[in-house]
Amino acid sequence: MSGPVFVVGPGVGRADVPVLSERLVALLRDRPADVVICDVAAITAPDASTLEVLARLQLMARRHGCGIRLYGAGGRLRALLAITGLSEVLPLALDGEWQAEEREEPVDVEERVDPADPAG
Repeated sequence: MSGPVFVVGPGVGRADVPVLSERLVALLRDRPADVVICDVAAITAPDASTLEVLARLQLMARRHGCGIRLYGAGGRLRALLAITGLSEVLPLALDGEWQAEEREEPVDVEERVDPADPAG
């Protein structure tokens, strides 16, 4: 089983929920799926706000007929999920559920062209 990949950046907070929700809905509109793989590998310092954002994304996904599985969760995020009881609400992606060619490009990464570069 695999699904489209939704990337959540390192500095995610409550204020990002509307934008992330909009991106998730757009992804599901373009690529309907039963499961969205949520790449959280960039989150290095998760906290309660991070969990709230991920839970809200899960709720949004469920409202659109699918669910989210977390990919790349570090030890601290896994511990927070377990301590808060959210590990069942925000399950981890199983091996083989994620395929690189389905990965969504991160929003906060922009391609820049160097005018001095002859290839640019």
